[in-house]
This record gives sequence, C-alpha cells and structure tokens, in this order.
Amino acid sequence: VYYIISSAEGFSAMNRYDGVHYGYRDPEAENLEEVYTGSRSKGLGREVKQRILLGSFALSEEHYRDYYLKAARVRTLIIEEYKEVFGTIDALLTPVTATPAWPLGTLPQEAGGGKYSNDRFTLPPSLTGLPALALPLGLSSDGLPVGMQLSGDRFSEGLLYRLAAAYEDAHGLLPAPQEVNA
Repeated sequence: VYYIISSAEGFSAMNRYDGVHYGYRDPEAENLEEVYTGSRSKGLGREVKQRILLGSFALSEEHYRDYYLKAARVRTLIIEEYKEVFGTIDALLTPVTATPAWPLGTLPQEAGGGKYSNDRFTLPPSLTGLPALALPLGLSSDGLPVGMQLSGDRFSEGLLYRLAAAYEDAHGLLPAPQEVNA
C-alpha cells in the first residue's frame, strides 16, 4: 500500500523536476530535449527512477482502479485503525528501524536487513499522515546508533515534543557518535 501510494505521489511531484525550473540540470545538454533527458537520467538515482515508474504505472488509466484506488482504500482503513488505537493511548513508542544503523558504506542487505526492512516502523506515520518524531536512544554493542520513534494522534505534535524532552531530561543528551569503521 505504502509503496503504491508514495510512488504515485512521488511521480506526480517529480513532474516538475525538469532541469529548467527544479532539480538537477545536465551541464552537457545543448537543447531542451537533452535538458529533460540528461536531467532525469543523470540526476535521479535508480531507486527514484523505479518509484517513478511504479507511480506512473499505478496512476495509468488502465491500472488506476486495480492499484492506486485499492491502495487508497486500504490506507483509509489503516487510518481508521490508528484513530481507534489513539482513542485508547496517547502515544506509540517503537524503534525507528528494525536494526541498528549499518556501518558506513554498507548496504542494508549486507548488514542483515532487506532493502526495505528498516522502513516498517516509519511507514505507518508517513502513510497515515500522523505525527512522529525520532530521537537517539543510544548505541549498539558495535557502537552504531539506535533510535526510537514516538507517534501520536492528529495534532499531537506538542505532546510528542514534551515526551521527547522528558526522555532527554531523564537520560541526558547522547554524546556525538565516534566514527565507526566497518
């Protein structure tokens, strides 16, 4: 659901990144077609291009109902579930990611996680539009940062800031992490 919705929204937003008004501009381009082609082929990474293609596919006339519309309906159900949850609690505390940060220069797959496995806790607030904040919790046994996420109901940003401040008051600020060599 999230990848269809976010890719469709990203596709719509990326239409303005033309190398003329927004985004990277290919310095080798000599005409408008080369500006568009070079800016998009050289200025966007593989993952962004894949998401743009997925968004274009999901929003296309022949696939809109089967993909985007169904995902939007499921998102509405998820939002309703979170309304129920926040009717009984003030905030939700989760990890930011499923694993500690991976060493610099290491891909998530190489660090024991899948390509998207560390998104699972940050996806719900993004999908539902609910507020969330992340703050450092400490360091793993390998000296890599670990964070926690506070999520709340609509318009509960003030509460989340107060909870985060209370945590920092109780535990102090963490020192800046030292460089960790893989």
